[in-house]
This record gives sequence, structure tokens and C-alpha cells, in this order.
Amino acid sequence: MTGYLYQCELALLELARRSWDEATIEVHMELLDDIEFLNPQDNTPLELLQSKHREAAGPLSETGKDFWRSLASWIDALKNLSDPSGTSMPLLRLVSTQIAPANTFLQQLRPGADRDVSNALARMEEVAQDEDGPDGTAKDRALFMKLTPAQRHQLVSAITINDGAPVMSDLDSSLAKELGITPSEHAQAGQRIEPPPIPERFTGSGRQRVKELFELDPELAGREDDLLRSARSAARTLSSTAGNRRRASCLRVT
Repeated sequence: MTGYLYQCELALLELARRSWDEATIEVHMELLDDIEFLNPQDNTPLELLQSKHREAAGPLSETGKDFWRSLASWIDALKNLSDPSGTSMPLLRLVSTQIAPANTFLQQLRPGADRDVSNALARMEEVAQDEDGPDGTAKDRALFMKLTPAQRHQLVSAITINDGAPVMSDLDSSLAKELGITPSEHAQAGQRIEPPPIPERFTGSGRQRVKELFELDPELAGREDDLLRSARSAARTLSSTAGNRRRASCLRVT
């Protein structure tokens, strides 16, 4: 449950961060990726974002599922694009609450002056071909190695690792800060009455998509209203603030 809610709130936070300079950008969830940002002019993906939430502090592993399954997801998503090459290659971003250790390809794919795509690619190929690597990522690593050398370089060049992301309990305050809400205003907002149940008219693609998502995990079946209610509550806060500060003008929850 936490992972789905984290994904929803992270999308709102990302949208708020972009709203000054990219007021018309569109965000989708659970289509090509966890979170997807589109060019509103032609609906081409500008960014595919994988979110990985772990409450426990720890290192992001070079051999772990969080990275390699994200990579496999990107490879599959790019196959669905008509021309995932050249300038149309979207940014592929992994946002993780864990930390990329020093001297790993994960650290080398962080944004900034120390970014080193060539060495990161070489290390990724080494890890991918390790016969003693974990069985849980064997198929994902093999999928990467099936790409041509040029395709692997192009893919890795598009990847950015954003580690040390705020955990679920910190996202609310991060969103408030991004929107310019003061601590006192934020505290008052937290004391508001719980929003009413979602009315029957609140139906359509959004509800159906969440329902299908929850049906993938039997333990979450029947709790789609919780996620939708959380999304609507957060969207109202974001939309209200946007009206006062000209932010997040394109936010819609359907």
C-alpha cells in the first residue's frame, strides 16, 4: 500500500517542482512507467520515472531488483515508442529513498559534475554478465546484454539516479515547502476535517486504472478508494495553492 501512495504523492511533488517553468506539462501514472511526463504538444514522453520507496535506510544495490527491474521496465517501455532514439529518447529517472554507494555505477549515474556514463556502462556490463549474480535479476540483466553496444550506451546515457529521496513520512512537508506553504499553515492544514467519501459521480478512467492496479495484489483489493481519496485531497491542496501562486495550472485528477 505504501508504495502506491508514495508514487501518487511523488507525482504531485514532481509536478509542483516543474510548475514554474513547465506549466503545461502533463503527468500520467502506470502507463509506460510508474510516473510519466509528457510533452503536451505531441504527447511524446519527456521522462519515465521509476519510484522505489524503502522505509529502512540502506544502500541501493548494484545487483538488486530496484535497479535492474527498473531497467527492464524502461527497455520494454521504449519498445512501445515509434522512435526512441536521438533527441526523442526520454530521460529515464530512478528515484530511490536509499543511497547509491561510492564507486558504483549507481553513483556514477547521478546528475552533476561527477557523472561518468562510460565507466558506469562498463561496470553495468560487468555486473550484468556475472554468472554468480542473483537469480532474481538474471532475466533483467540478460535483457540488457541482448541490446547492441550502441543501444546499451544510448540507454545508459539517458539514465539518471536520484538517490536519498524523501521517505513517505517526509513527502507531505516537502510538497508544502515546494508550494511555499509556511509551517504554521501546513500544521493547520493537517488539522482539517477528513474529506467526505468519493461521490458516485467520481468514476471513469482514473478509478478503473487504480482498481486494476490494486487487483494485482489481493491484499489491497477493495482499498482503491483510499488511494483515490488521498489523491483528490492532495490535488485540492495543490490546485488551491496554484490559484493563489499561479502554480500547477494543469493538474487534473480524473
